[in-house]
Amino acid sequence: MTTALASDSIIAVIGAGTMGAGIAQVAAQAGHKVWLVDQDINVSEAALAKLATGLEKLVGRGKISAEHAANTIANIKPTADQHDLAGTSLVIEAIIEDRNVKHHVFAGLMGICGADCIYASNTSSIPIADIAEGLEYPEQMVGMHFFNPAQIMKLVEVISGKRTCGKVADIVYHTAVAWNKVAVHATDTPGFIVNRVARPFYAEALRMVSEGMGDYTAIDTVMRAAGGFRMGPFELMDLIGHDVNYAVTDLVSEALYHPLFEVSPIQKALVDKGDLGRKTGRGYYDYSADLPKLTNTAVASTSGQLIIGDNDDDAILSPLWNRLSGAGIASKLGKTTRFDDLQLQLHSGAPVTESDTATVAFDIALDLTSCTALACQRNQACSNEQFQALANAFAAADIFLIEMPNQAGLPVARTVAMLTNVAADAVDKQVCSLEDADKAMRYGVNYPQGPFIWADQLSPNWVQTTLANLAHHICASRYAENDWIAKHVIEQRNFYA
Repeated sequence: MTTALASDSIIAVIGAGTMGAGIAQVAAQAGHKVWLVDQDINVSEAALAKLATGLEKLVGRGKISAEHAANTIANIKPTADQHDLAGTSLVIEAIIEDRNVKHHVFAGLMGICGADCIYASNTSSIPIADIAEGLEYPEQMVGMHFFNPAQIMKLVEVISGKRTCGKVADIVYHTAVAWNKVAVHATDTPGFIVNRVARPFYAEALRMVSEGMGDYTAIDTVMRAAGGFRMGPFELMDLIGHDVNYAVTDLVSEALYHPLFEVSPIQKALVDKGDLGRKTGRGYYDYSADLPKLTNTAVASTSGQLIIGDNDDDAILSPLWNRLSGAGIASKLGKTTRFDDLQLQLHSGAPVTESDTATVAFDIALDLTSCTALACQRNQACSNEQFQALANAFAAADIFLIEMPNQAGLPVARTVAMLTNVAADAVDKQVCSLEDADKAMRYGVNYPQGPFIWADQLSPNWVQTTLANLAHHICASRYAENDWIAKHVIEQRNFYA
């Protein structure tokens, strides 16, 4: 049985930047003696001092004991001499994202640490096989991808290159778990799990802006208030930095060559201008001023009557109808759902049909019982007076009804369908397991839940229908359904059977 490295095993971290120092702290908190290596000893010492300050703050807030903080710092020793690493059990590299530089560093380390040491790269994008090519012990080479800040973010992707020994990957996996991390296995493919599956979160938002679906603020608001994401896609790209986010998209796009992963000219323009987000003061938003916010002008009202139907859409939207009823809107059962003469339905990727029947279609939400906003579309038969009455009723239930143009794909539904599609492709191509795909997105980028869990709540059939409508109305190749989804629909079973 494969187990984690013993707590008395010595760990080395190459690179004393933010990520490297964070990894060193994680290992030291688990009881390991840790070498923190940088070619400039002053950098390593400064990093250690910064870690000490951070731990002192945690002590002050009662998060850890003073003894644990002191032991953690005592476990870390700065050095600029790689020869100090002889006898190390695990070396984790966290330096510049350059294949040649990493390869050179590992070549030197293998001559010092030998055949029994495990060599792990924290790369977020470079194939492990490329780094290991021509090295003395390629079977000892593995990916150990932490997320920033390493002390806080729970996920570690364990990536096996084509020559990585299975036992080595398992040791690293169990070691990460012993360090109180959520570990997942991934094969050595572009973007691994997170940076591959996360692309639609950014790509669909950028595509919606280019299509005129909404501006940055509207889409960010919907994704937070309805989708349950901690940050909207434009806020998050500004935080990550457009140079970094664009580079990852470009890498995945070049490697996988699929319309879904194409880079956006909107983001490229920001990179070319040097507007990289928060770190430069401007990206999608101007951080020298207050960020724009949407204002709900609806006035709460309980007038009007809700007729609640019993079709498949209403099964998904039933918490919404219950919420309106609970807010005091008069309601009764019927064949189809209406608010007075206004037809109400779930959006499934296609624009609302233009007909004589006034209709409004709603986006999905993470939790319709508690969301504070919901995107919607209406056809031309829906008058301004009808829509305003509906918005006022939603305001009575503390929901900001955000209208968007009547075209394909509302923000949350479109994003969830595509996240599921890309995750399905990753599972289908054996990049990872279904469970690891969900864990990776939940703990690597703090999504409110994994795409397969979300899709099961809606049904694989809903995913298939939404993708088909997006393919028909926007781009057939971009939204082509993965065969793995079709298989579940044909077999009439959820992803978690």
